[in-house]
Amino acid sequence: METNLANPSATIHVFEAAGLGKGPFRLNHVTSEGGCCQFCGTNIVFRFYIDGTDSRQFYVGSDCVMKTGDVGLMRVVEMEVKKRTAALKKLRDEERLVELRSHLESPMASESLSKQPHPYAWHARQGKTMKDYAEWIMRHGGNTAKMKLAGSLLPKKVRAKKNTQATA
Repeated sequence: METNLANPSATIHVFEAAGLGKGPFRLNHVTSEGGCCQFCGTNIVFRFYIDGTDSRQFYVGSDCVMKTGDVGLMRVVEMEVKKRTAALKKLRDEERLVELRSHLESPMASESLSKQPHPYAWHARQGKTMKDYAEWIMRHGGNTAKMKLAGSLLPKKVRAKKNTQATA
């Protein structure tokens, strides 16, 4: 927020000072289409469409909202980012789990895992193999254990280099 020079006790919202609309502002809706923030021009992952009291609408990234000092907007945007990030993680985990199940069902993987020792020494001494461990994890393990197993058995996915300019 910026101080109004004509009236030092009054403050102007940063979005209002940038000419995006008249405050107070409220979140209208969110999309995952990305693009460039209309406030700062930075690449964004989520578009937060904001309405001003003058009926003008614009979209910004979450980082710009967090820098405004507008506690009401910040709280709503923070909850939305957490919700959408969790949904994206869940989707990635589900895809990875399908890939892991498919891998474990293949005869080549089954044969290869049968030749590897169990990751825990006590079980390995009992004659158990990595295949036994994988089957146990798939039956009894939680999501974290399954994702760890996928990380150790499946080929590493090549990820595009993160753009340091992109924000949520």
